[in-house]
Amino acid sequence: MANGMNPGNANLPIGAGTVANGVESVDGSTRWHSRGYLPHFESPLTMQHVTFHLADSLPQDLLRSLRAELEALPERTRDTERRRKLDEWIDAGYGACILRRAGVAALVESAFLYFDGRRYRLIA
Repeated sequence: MANGMNPGNANLPIGAGTVANGVESVDGSTRWHSRGYLPHFESPLTMQHVTFHLADSLPQDLLRSLRAELEALPERTRDTERRRKLDEWIDAGYGACILRRAGVAALVESAFLYFDGRRYRLIA
């Protein structure tokens, strides 16, 4: 990075402009910032997405068995196989599936919509 900062570092100073995708922002509209936990990238020219998973969507016993399976595979194929299995298991609906409860789903939806149009534009 041109200024020595790592955008993947959660300890970035708040509002610190950095290099994004190897290109400095000309007008300061593209920047990385952090509030001490997850770094955020802001740019009016970039569409972003966030994926949420519930804590129990991947049972620990499945994750332990996956680690053992991956050890037996050639290193070059481990990441692809890991992603394939995790996607398959997430889609299978393990866990309590608490978002199937209307009240809980409505609470989460209202949280997503709370800043829509003010801090971000929610598309889907």
